Amino acid sequence: MIQDDLKGWRNNVTTSEYEEIKKKIKRANEAAIRAEGSIEQIKQQWKKDFGIISVEEAEEKITELKKEIESLKEERDKLMKKLEDITDWDAI
Repeated sequence: MIQDDLKGWRNNVTTSEYEEIKKKIKRANEAAIRAEGSIEQIKQQWKKDFGIISVEEAEEKITELKKEIESLKEERDKLMKKLEDITDWDAI
C-alpha cells in the first residue's frame, strides 16, 4: 500500500533530509507563484499592446501580423523595382 510505503519512507529519512525536502518544496512553490505572476504580467501587456488576452488570440495576431509583413515586403519590392526602373544608374 502507498501509505505503508510512505510510513517506511518517513522512518528512513533523517530530520535534516526532511527539512531539506521541505525547503525544496517551498522554493518550488515560490517559483511557481513567480511564474504565474510573470504569465499574468505578459497577458496584461498583450492586452495593453494588442487587445488580446489569450495564447490563442496571440497566435491569431501573430498570423495576422506575418501576413501584414509579407504584404508590406511585397509593396516595398514593387516600389524598389519602380525606383530602379526610373533611375539612371549610369548617371549616379
